[in-house]
Amino acid sequence: MDFAIETEGLSKTFRRRWTKQEFRAVQDVSLRVERGTTFGLLGPNGAGKTTFVKMLLSCSHPTSGRAKVFGMDSRIPAARRPIGYLPENHRFPTYMTGRGMLDFYGALSGMDSASRKRRIGELLPLVGLHEWGDVRLGKYSKGMLQRV
Repeated sequence: MDFAIETEGLSKTFRRRWTKQEFRAVQDVSLRVERGTTFGLLGPNGAGKTTFVKMLLSCSHPTSGRAKVFGMDSRIPAARRPIGYLPENHRFPTYMTGRGMLDFYGALSGMDSASRKRRIGELLPLVGLHEWGDVRLGKYSKGMLQRV
């Protein structure tokens, strides 16, 4: 069976630096989501949904367990390349331009310079921001930030 997401015993525990107090955000999540299906994470605030997704994207490292996306270890950049993630609150550096931010994140995902330049030239018009590529993100509306 081919899975879009597969986790086994995925857990994340945060530790406070000074008090050494622990907080378990995600505990022992094992699941399989088949490719081509629709899947949602539901739960109250603080249930660990965002932490779970961040572990799938390697933005946060699990304390224990493993995660695969599209059959590959989620820590491998190629596994995450087909994934788009839109956080509710953006924390993009406002001094960067749209073009600069796309270049930065493309480099983080392992794209070479020529591929980034070509892809940015395709993406900005696709999301209606061709004219805004060289404008600082601090000038963007919330909707524009979501699109970029």
